[in-house]
Amino acid sequence: MSLHESNKFINFALLIKLEIMRNIFRPIWESLVARTVSEALKSVKFEYLDSSVIQLEPMWGSYEAFERWCKLHHSEGYIFNQSLFGGGSNVYSPSTCCFIPVELDHALKTPPARRRRSDDGLSKPIAGVTIDKRTGLWRADIGFGGRSECVGFKFSDQRSAERACCEAREAKLVKLAEALYKLKAIDADTLQAVRMFRYPRTLK
Repeated sequence: MSLHESNKFINFALLIKLEIMRNIFRPIWESLVARTVSEALKSVKFEYLDSSVIQLEPMWGSYEAFERWCKLHHSEGYIFNQSLFGGGSNVYSPSTCCFIPVELDHALKTPPARRRRSDDGLSKPIAGVTIDKRTGLWRADIGFGGRSECVGFKFSDQRSAERACCEAREAKLVKLAEALYKLKAIDADTLQAVRMFRYPRTLK
């Protein structure tokens, strides 16, 4: 293969890669735009957000601007995420969004809190928190990385059981992030954000 033919092949391969990346990023952008304009979606209460109304950074109103940001921050196998740096914000912007490894994204997007009300008007326990009707004591279990673990089963009240459940999950989340950091799969800022991250509680 001549040098000219080799360069043509390389350029063609780059064009294919760029088109693949464009096809990856556009559905993300279209989903964000849809969530800002859809009245049906605006009425949905997302578990990890303080507000049901999603706002998009004005500069990301242009797909080209969003695509440029994605190309700077995306790595193969990483997923678009807003819950880590968003801090409960309903704004999607370069400062609240990032790309992170799949396993970390999945861990962040399985919040134990279920912001629902039972028939008597009281907050239902978060996932993993149950009451033993015979003793009146509360039990806390967590699921993380495909495994289930009992945190405790003699809590006197729902709040204590929920706190133990969330703290145990947060500790495992930090261990996962530290392992990814050692592998250089995430940077120091992401690790620090994970250390500051808190799953939403039903009871404060």
